[in-house]
Amino acid sequence: SYFYKVDGVDDQNEYEVKINASNEEMQTQNPERLDLDEQNGQKKKEDALDTSNLISIEKAADIAVKEVGGGEATDWELNKELGTIYWEVKVKKGNQTTQVKLNSQTGKILATEIDA
Repeated sequence: SYFYKVDGVDDQNEYEVKINASNEEMQTQNPERLDLDEQNGQKKKEDALDTSNLISIEKAADIAVKEVGGGEATDWELNKELGTIYWEVKVKKGNQTTQVKLNSQTGKILATEIDA
């Protein structure tokens, strides 16, 4: 079944929530205290995602499947690394799974990796 995973922070804690896409049931984990160097808004500033002008999850899946040469998109994540916000899409084709990272605003392929 599909679910949404949401990670977030406030000035002192880090949170994780999973929401079942079918029945909207929510599971939360106990907050984790941030390290001292991440508190007072530092981690919140570093991890903030600019969600303006994102390509849709459907378009990201289509681009990833095309990059792999067919198959089915099974997992999607929106992440940030070194200031770049990207979609990471897992595509299953036969017995092979490929992770495709693409720029979340342009759709440009950043990397592909075949899971062993």
